[in-house]
Amino acid sequence: MNKIQSFKNAQEFQELFGIQEHNNGVKNRRNKILLALLKSKSVWAYCRERDDWSLLAIKSMAEMKTALTKMIAEAGVHQGLEYTVVLNGTTFHSDTYETDAYNGVPEDGSIAFVRYINHDNNDGIFKMKAGRFFGKLIDETNIGQALPQQVKTWLCEEFSQDWQVYIAGTLPNYTLLVDHDFAEIYSGEACSPGMNSCMIDRGFHNFYRDSVKAKAARLVEDDGMILARCIIFTEVHDEDDKVWRLAERQYAKDQSDILKRALVDALLVDALIKAGEIDGFKQVGADCGNSRGFVDVEGNSLSHKKFYIECNLDWGEYVLFSISYNPETIKKYIKKK
Repeated sequence: MNKIQSFKNAQEFQELFGIQEHNNGVKNRRNKILLALLKSKSVWAYCRERDDWSLLAIKSMAEMKTALTKMIAEAGVHQGLEYTVVLNGTTFHSDTYETDAYNGVPEDGSIAFVRYINHDNNDGIFKMKAGRFFGKLIDETNIGQALPQQVKTWLCEEFSQDWQVYIAGTLPNYTLLVDHDFAEIYSGEACSPGMNSCMIDRGFHNFYRDSVKAKAARLVEDDGMILARCIIFTEVHDEDDKVWRLAERQYAKDQSDILKRALVDALLVDALIKAGEIDGFKQVGADCGNSRGFVDVEGNSLSHKKFYIECNLDWGEYVLFSISYNPETIKKYIKKK
């Protein structure tokens, strides 16, 4: 019998999957979709059959998404599925569906749909909701058939949002700006309606300008209005005193995760192609209390790291609530000017 040790101790398990209480009193379990994967009998059977237990050593949602997407793509090759489906730069395989020269992008630019050829329906060209289409690709693979339904549903939701960002990113509707104009990204006149940040027009943006090392990043429409913005902390230390540039505090028009992802995607392109502004970012959709929801620019989880930032403050100045840095650690590094 194989003995798999996924966690160092009970404390590590609680950090990943313990019950958390929100400000409104609602309680839920952290990373419950990842826990469903690790508890699944069919997933254990899949790993046992192949004597490959790496899937059960995953400790973050980001790592799970990357690993399962890769496994689904590779499974189509190993199973000999006939047709190729190219989506988001990744090649999947299917015995029914195929993509043409458009690589799944509909001619009409409808970002929620995938264009595909159906070889079971006279080789016709059709459109299908992106998440539903990805679910059909998943179900054609052995690994997909072994996954719990909540994991497959989550993968489809993630793909749907990533797909919309991918298509939106091909359209020159906005410009990425990165500078030190914190006043603008917290201005009610500059931000599109529905940004819903409690800091809009409150003057607290001075904290980022004066007390920490940071930059302001935003997507700007042709009319100059800000669609999405975030803060890039440019000097974040880990426990080994390595310095990182980490993006977080993403806000967007109508709280759209699509626009938040588009902002991160634009920063990633800048970082990967030009060694640009960031080394990592807070995952879009990560819980507000999740202080370890960072990944690097390659998509690798940074959940095993503890980060801190240094604050330079004078008496009576505000320390803004940070969703990503341990408050006790921040206090330790506050310095009087």
